[in-house]
Amino acid sequence: MHLLTRRDAIKGLPALACAVALPSWAVEGQAPIPGAAFDDAQLRAAFSGELIGRGSAAYDAARRTDNLAFDRHPLLVARCAGTDDAARALEFARRRGIPVAVRGGGHCQAGRSSCDDGVVIDLARLNEVSVDPARGTVSCGAGARIWQASEAAAQHGLALPLGTCGDVGVSGLTLGGGVGYLMGVAGAACDALLAADIVLADGRRLTVSEASDPDLMWALRGAGANFGIVTRLVFRAVRLEKVLAGMLTFPPPAAHDVLALANSLSTMLPDELSVFSQVIVLPDGGRRVEMGVCWAGNPAHGRAEIARLITAAVSPLEQPLRETTLAQFVGRGDSGSGPSCARFGVAQRSLPDSALAVLLERSDLPAFRLVFLDPLHGAITRQPAGPTSFPRVPMGAGVGFILGWEDAGQTRAVREWADRAWGELAPGMSQAYVNMLDDEGEARVREAYGGNYRRLQRLKSRYDPDNVFRSNQNIVPFAA
Repeated sequence: MHLLTRRDAIKGLPALACAVALPSWAVEGQAPIPGAAFDDAQLRAAFSGELIGRGSAAYDAARRTDNLAFDRHPLLVARCAGTDDAARALEFARRRGIPVAVRGGGHCQAGRSSCDDGVVIDLARLNEVSVDPARGTVSCGAGARIWQASEAAAQHGLALPLGTCGDVGVSGLTLGGGVGYLMGVAGAACDALLAADIVLADGRRLTVSEASDPDLMWALRGAGANFGIVTRLVFRAVRLEKVLAGMLTFPPPAAHDVLALANSLSTMLPDELSVFSQVIVLPDGGRRVEMGVCWAGNPAHGRAEIARLITAAVSPLEQPLRETTLAQFVGRGDSGSGPSCARFGVAQRSLPDSALAVLLERSDLPAFRLVFLDPLHGAITRQPAGPTSFPRVPMGAGVGFILGWEDAGQTRAVREWADRAWGELAPGMSQAYVNMLDDEGEARVREAYGGNYRRLQRLKSRYDPDNVFRSNQNIVPFAA
């Protein structure tokens, strides 16, 4: 069974011929910017990992993030071998007053895991995963991908409430909230976070938990990228050996009916069943319609519950349901990259047909559109607001789209279409979701955190008053 994840789709179906190897100037329309010379000999002498500067053969690949719509040119990419390297790279940048960007998986939609004229602290090599079966916990280095953590947990009959694409980094997903197939039974990824190792802006290294520092732990669970370099995360896992899951494929004319069904499901789904629907709208108007379903409970009951979704209007072409591990269902994903533009929000209530029409409308843009509508239900909507800075999402639906294109000359037109379409949808949304924010400005970041934003500002002023960690969906500290 091949699960076409959303990031697979962003990279482009073969028929779309969506570029994955654009030249460095293709989107922003600029050549690499020459950097001021600086002496990094002292850092190199103490650094155990790899330092990649401008002029290195590896530089062009190392500087890029997953979204090639943003074309950053750092002075140095520091591929850390451990926490000591991360702390040294941070100190190096602070002493010189140059920007810092922290990268885990590199999937930031807004391209903030790289920066111009600064240091990228790349944690990809910190990808070790260990499992304590007796305690039901999983420890992950900040560079681990979802597939690595999930496969390690599955070997012990455990599962983690992580995302829907195996290639995404565990740390970025969790520190921004994290929504996945176990949302109904276990909540968000950040709800399962028990502890974290972090390097603060002033160089201090802490192991943070609710017992040691409840304020900082609260901030890490949803806004963590703003507070330091998290190098290790410890999760409480779910004891779950098997799920019943599959990707249902529907005929193209059923696109509206499938989205309408998904739009109605948040109040109807049992906790054990999660549904992620997607429609790929091709530039020629063609469509591919799919619904990923995952039952985290007794398989016999799951088949009956999934069968209830099927009607004459939403009858799949095939039903490849099977008992498998959550890790196998989510898979490893695709590590390729391409230019994309996203808009996403949590709907206040059931969307009207007019909103579904906007999502599916025909466009003259030479871009493909990935539309998604995900019922939010169960534990993720019931968790108390107190333990996390990630706001509790209302029972409803996550709604949005990602646009992917090939021709750099179409970038402005694509973004204008996205803004126009989202302008029509936004009045029906209650909040943004930080992990799906594009480069949309401070107002959208405030929207994502709602009533938690001012408390986060106070904590930012305590832990990072100089806003060293600002290459993210930034929380601006109060002025001193």
